[in-house]
Amino acid sequence: MSACGGDHALHHNGKLRDGLSRNYYDLLMLDHAGVTAAALAEHDLLDHVVRNKSLMFADASASYATAVFVTLRLSPSDAIRDALARDYAAMADMFLDDPPAFKELLAGLDALEKRINDAG
Repeated sequence: MSACGGDHALHHNGKLRDGLSRNYYDLLMLDHAGVTAAALAEHDLLDHVVRNKSLMFADASASYATAVFVTLRLSPSDAIRDALARDYAAMADMFLDDPPAFKELLAGLDALEKRINDAG
């Protein structure tokens, strides 16, 4: 679940750096590898991630108070999706295998976000 800390913050602050789309891809691949299920079994993990992020990597524009189950945001906001799509296309050479299409990536993230929030 540590990967989600940055994605939740990005949803709220809208800062997009080059190559960030790879984080979304990695998050979805970690889910496919079973990491989400293992993380959800650790009931206090999200609290620890949020606390660590707020103390060690604080971002004034992040919404740490909403980084809880039910309101956790993993999917990129509509405001950054176009820029993220361009970044994802530019990252094509950085993948060992063909990545899912951007639309499929977004659908996977939406489903992952729902599954995580429903688990809380």
